[in-house]
Amino acid sequence: FHSKKSLLLFNGEIYNQKSLKDKYLNNISFETTSDTEVLFNLLNIYGSEIIREIKGIYSIVYFNFKNNLIECIRDLTGTKPLYYLFKEKSFFFSSEAWFLYSLSQKKINKESLNFFLNFGFTPEENTLIENVKKVKPRSILEVNINNLSSKIKNYFDLNNQKDAPLISKEELNETIEKSVKMNLLTDTKIATFLSGGVDSSLITSIAQKYNNKIEGFTTVYLPEKKFLKFNQDYIYSKQL
Repeated sequence: FHSKKSLLLFNGEIYNQKSLKDKYLNNISFETTSDTEVLFNLLNIYGSEIIREIKGIYSIVYFNFKNNLIECIRDLTGTKPLYYLFKEKSFFFSSEAWFLYSLSQKKINKESLNFFLNFGFTPEENTLIENVKKVKPRSILEVNINNLSSKIKNYFDLNNQKDAPLISKEELNETIEKSVKMNLLTDTKIATFLSGGVDSSLITSIAQKYNNKIEGFTTVYLPEKKFLKFNQDYIYSKQL
């Protein structure tokens, strides 16, 4: 979406778009039913501060021509990818790191490689490619279009208190059910990756209460009897 004042690139889904629309944009005339248009209007009117109220998965690149700023924003858990590279007098971004690899000096980041070989994933901000970085989850990368100066702002902090009180079973059930129900608010067909374990079984069974067309997909090795030891997920999923 774009206007003379701004431009928005959006990859993701906003689960609470209806409540945000009702709360902040009830006087706006919409041309589509897209959550991208809802986000575009929210950012135009309220700026990136509104991100704290958005529930969903997303990577956002918002150009504010009035302030000469590019804001790159990533969701709370980093579900949607967003990579960037500063090179000479240019700023590049992409949802695919290997696209930026072709623009980089094609050098391996040795610290990130060492981290990856130890833990199985790269640090939150760095990639295996030298100078190609990730926008961190829960953060906004702000880039000045004029001089390419940049700064990172966190819009959400996780509570790291180890002595925080446990919530009740009732509150936990209510929170999980509310979260699953919110994730079902979409125009597209929905399915779950069903392993038969606690997490996926719980999510699938709750989702089925609100959408009886939910499908579950499970990996199976064939022939089934020959690969029985690899098909435990399949056995539990069938039982569910």
